[in-house]
Amino acid sequence: MKKIFCLTLAALAAFTLTATAASLSLGDAAPDLKVSKWVKGEPVSGFASNQIYVVEFWATWCGPCKASIPHLTEMAHQFTNVTFIGVDVWEQGTDKEVKS
Repeated sequence: MKKIFCLTLAALAAFTLTATAASLSLGDAAPDLKVSKWVKGEPVSGFASNQIYVVEFWATWCGPCKASIPHLTEMAHQFTNVTFIGVDVWEQGTDKEVKS
């Protein structure tokens, strides 16, 4: 199950960042995270070099993605010095859109 989740996450990340990834190399600064609507928390306008970020790309129709949310929430409570960001991507209709 963990392997399927990792592969799904990697595929979603690759799909989302395809254009940018081609121009990035190991050690480069992370590109800006452009999110159309922030549902919870403050928008992240940039990445600080001395901060750890976990960015999770998911969708409401993705079973493994939804199953990972409680674990990510638990980790966010445990590791308060890490910034956790969940990005809802590739929805199939506005009725599935996450709302606050």
